[in-house]
This record gives sequence, structure tokens and C-alpha cells, in this order.
Amino acid sequence: MKKVILEAGHDKVFQGAVGFRNEVDVSRLIQRQTLALLEGTEIKVLAVPEVGGKSSIDNLKRKIAWINNNSTSRDLLISLHLNAGGGTGVEVFYTSNKNKDLAVEYSKILSTITGLRDRGAKPDTLTQHKRLAILRETRPLALLSENGFVDSKIDSASPSGKFAYALFLFLLWWWEKK
Repeated sequence: MKKVILEAGHDKVFQGAVGFRNEVDVSRLIQRQTLALLEGTEIKVLAVPEVGGKSSIDNLKRKIAWINNNSTSRDLLISLHLNAGGGTGVEVFYTSNKNKDLAVEYSKILSTITGLRDRGAKPDTLTQHKRLAILRETRPLALLSENGFVDSKIDSASPSGKFAYALFLFLLWWWEKK
């Protein structure tokens, strides 16, 4: 049976972007709110736990190992993040045409529910890292969502519950699609 894996990016020691909001705190809040919304549905969902590590790379490797030990290629991984760098809006990264349509749909739903600019679905090769290990080195189909910009007052004013609700709607759509 297929399942969803929710991964909140970074961790308390190796935090992500900080601005008007803190990426690690908001991504975990979105994860918890989405889990609560999914209670009572038929969707089987796992949350990636805090795994620790000696560095951010070690932390990422541990998350990837946990995901691979608890998933199959039939599953869907969503990695939750927030952006920084002076922009505004939401975007979803993917790795191949196999998951591009999923990224397009998720980005559209995120933008519609939050009211933030849809920056669209983008291949992970367009990121500053040129490849996202959480997407490329895990078994499930995988998407990485950037849920607004922490350094934008407009984006930071959007309640985390809207991002969780958008993810919930996307997961319902994906579950029914398969």
C-alpha cells in the first residue's frame, strides 16, 4: 500500500533560513498541522523524525537513510521548506518528468490557498545546489516545496495552516489519482 512521507527540512541544530520567521519552526508546524488534517483519512502517512547528526550533511544523510528504510518507489515524499533571498511566493522542486506534473499541481494549489505568487514547478537543477539530495537519493517520488519566503513580510504573514491545508488538498488529489 502506498504512503506519504512528510519531511520537515533542516533541524534545530542546523537550521535553515531565518527572517521574519524561522524555517525549521514553520516547516515543523506545517508538518504537524498536515498530519492532524490527515487523521481520519485513508491516507497512510509517516513523519520523518528528528535524526540528529554531527553536521547538516550528516543530518541530511540520516534523513535519507530513514526515508529509504521506511518507503518504496510507490510512495510520495514531500520535503517542506521555506525560501529566503528577497523574493515572494511559493514553488515546488522536482527531479524528472515523472514527478513534474505533481509539482505543477502542488504549486498551483499552494498558491491558490495561500494567495501567494505561484513561482511554479522547477527542476532541482535550477537550485543553488544544482541537485537536491532529498529528492535524488530517496526511493519515493519526491517533491520539495518552498512555502513562501522567510524574509518577506507578506509571505511571513500567511498562516502556516494555509500551507498545511494546501498540502492536505494536494495529498487528497494525489491519493485519488493513483
